Amino acid sequence: MKKKTILALFITLCTSTLFAQSYRTYTLADAKQVHNGIIYSVPQTEIVVKVQVEKTTRTKGIYNDKAYLLGLDNSALKNSTSYSIKNISIEPRAVASSANQYYLTYSGKTSIDISENGILRSITVAGTQKIKNTTTENEPRVNKQRQQENKTQNAPTTTPTFETELISQGLLSSYPLMTAEKAVAEIKALRQKQIDILSGAVEGTYLNTTVDYMYKQLDEIIKTYVSLFTGIATTEQEEYIFSFIPQKPIIVEEDLLVPLFKFSQENGISDLNSKSEDSKVMARIHSFNTTSSANETFSEQMTNKDFKNKTAKAGIGLYYAIPEQVKINLEMTNKTLASKVLKLAQYGTIAILEDGTNNVVFDENTGAILKLWN
Repeated sequence: MKKKTILALFITLCTSTLFAQSYRTYTLADAKQVHNGIIYSVPQTEIVVKVQVEKTTRTKGIYNDKAYLLGLDNSALKNSTSYSIKNISIEPRAVASSANQYYLTYSGKTSIDISENGILRSITVAGTQKIKNTTTENEPRVNKQRQQENKTQNAPTTTPTFETELISQGLLSSYPLMTAEKAVAEIKALRQKQIDILSGAVEGTYLNTTVDYMYKQLDEIIKTYVSLFTGIATTEQEEYIFSFIPQKPIIVEEDLLVPLFKFSQENGISDLNSKSEDSKVMARIHSFNTTSSANETFSEQMTNKDFKNKTAKAGIGLYYAIPEQVKINLEMTNKTLASKVLKLAQYGTIAILEDGTNNVVFDENTGAILKLWN
């Protein structure tokens, strides 16, 4: 009779402890005996690299061979295309981790916010202020997307017959009857008009702003005539997006190197499997090893038989991530193109929140707890 009383008391204590908590979490293997819940993922951090490239195309002028008439050396005036990297950004993005999925049960008065890809964002317990919703491996996959943006230019638009366009803009006359010698004469005449405007030789009275405007208009026309000899350079902005999920190396003190793409001034950005001899751009990931002690604590918990048996039956409050701080350098031939310090979920460890009575808000990119309160 005494044994039955003790057993009943134990069951009552366990039941009251369970119901005192607003939510409980189980591993998927231990969730078979549990009903009315949802599966959530502790995220792993994907790295998104955006590269802005400027493409410059130079088209030689139709009077390129007579550039000497303007005192120019035409040896450098030829058709060419060149590329330069203007900007690189490195940003984290959360993706669900199939290796770290858990089963969450909760009372009907508890609000759970999970993202579209299954990542837990917040838990709000009834009676407290509700939180508003907010909007593989050692050779990581690399996605590339090229987007054309609006073209910018430092000279009038170049087309195969750009002289026709210049005529339509009123910046060029007499073509195609104009010769190189006539173009030079036009340039000299326009420059003389500029001198007359500045010296006051032009008839009439003008405000300073009007004089400045007239001078600049003539200057634009002169540049157009000169472009018949020098050619025109146009620039085009291109954006490439690369993404990869770095996996923590076995020896954390060793930097992880991830090749992203090839680049040269002559060819711009190309795929890693291209046959070109262009330089590779690598992502170097260096871990500061800030979560080593937390990782040891979790490992000890998971190997403790009593703790495992207890959590298998009763669950815990939550499994969540403690991300690792790392530094990411984008390098090309020993030159650093961009650098950023951020946190990676998969480089850190999983931790346990034993009590399931708190309100919780998570960092959506890393799975770390941002805010915890009763």
